[in-house]
Order: sequence, then structure tokens, then C-alpha cells
Amino acid sequence: MNKETQRLQKVYAQKYKIDWDNSNCPGHPLTPLSFYYHQAREHHLTKLFKRHKLKLSQIKILDMGCGYGHVLRWLIQVGALPENCSGIDLIDYRIKKAKLLNPNIDYLIEGAESLSSADKSFDLVCCFTLFSSILDKAMQEKIVREINRILKPGGYILWYDMFRKYPRNADLAGINKKYLKKLFSNFQFIDLKKVHFRYAHRLVKRILLFNLFLEYLPIKSHYLGLFKKND
Repeated sequence: MNKETQRLQKVYAQKYKIDWDNSNCPGHPLTPLSFYYHQAREHHLTKLFKRHKLKLSQIKILDMGCGYGHVLRWLIQVGALPENCSGIDLIDYRIKKAKLLNPNIDYLIEGAESLSSADKSFDLVCCFTLFSSILDKAMQEKIVREINRILKPGGYILWYDMFRKYPRNADLAGINKKYLKKLFSNFQFIDLKKVHFRYAHRLVKRILLFNLFLEYLPIKSHYLGLFKKND
């Protein structure tokens, strides 16, 4: 096990594990911050899918760094088929919880830099706050090579991640547009939009109904994008 993998396992064991019996636990779906991000992200995803007429029921999907499986559960709600969905995550307790919630989805405890999936086996790969969690650029590059290997020609990456560094958290690093295009140089960026403002949670805690208005503020912290693999 390399140092970056060890670091990630330690960070997620200490900082990001959700106490599901405590609705005030950071990251719990019932906290105002989680509610805001999920609602706002799904609002933008819905518009992106409509713009590009993605037929989710006809494609095989892999969520890399799937966590507890929230993204895949939402994709199924809007048209994806459970038998076409897979998720991988390095953190064992997350995969165990995801399997309990959705036993009909193929979940594996697996590092994104070394996948067991066959070549050209997926139409869509989801990368949601995956790369910003990885500080080792060599590992990021390995993950990109794996994405290229498992994606079919003309397949897509659905991207959602920070482009700003969060100064209060040394375990996260922003992925700016220049570096993003360098990583995925053989992809066509057919959609890339700035969304969210990370510090908005300070307002959301006070004015929950203010969350949709926050999406129209000029300052943002995340990219939402759709990249198409060249044939």
C-alpha cells in the first residue's frame, strides 16, 4: 500500500466518517450543509442531462470514489438501471454502507488507480470530489489512465469537483481548468460550468431557504462538467 493510499484511509477514518445515528454529524444527509449541496448539485445535473440528452437507461456507469452511493442512487431515480451501475471506493466502511442501502448495485472496495474492470466496459465514469481528495499527482495520472482504459470510445466523464483550494483543509486540493485539461488531454470538454460557493454553508446554517439564491452569486468553488472521450 502506497503512502497516498494510507493517507486517504487515515483521513477518511478520522474526519469524514458519518455517525448515521446522529443527524448533527458533519456530512449526515439531514444537516443543512449536506441538504444544500445535494439539492444544488442535482439541480445543475438535471439541466446538464437535458442539455445533452443523455439516455441514462442505456448506458453502463461507474462511480469512482462512490462513498455511500448517493450519486448512483440519484442517477437511478432519474433513469439509470441498477444492473448497469457500479461503484468503487477505497474506504471499506463506505462500501459496506452502500451495499446495505443498495444491494442490487455492484460495489467494490477498490482503488481508482488500479481497477479490476475490463477494457472499454463503461459508457460513463463519474468523478465527484475524487481528484481534489488526492494530493499525489502521480496517483491522479494513474487514475486518468485507468479511466481511459475502461471507457468506451465516445464515452463520457461526468465531473464534479473543487477548483479552489479550501484553506482550512490541507487534505483537499483544487483542480483548476488548466490542470484539468492537461489531465484529460484526449477528451473533448463539451460542458464545463462553475457552480456553488463552498463557504455558503455559513449562510445556509442560518437561512436554509436562501440556498437556491446562492447559486446565482458570481463567486464559485466547484466545476460541473461533461467530457467526451475521443474515438
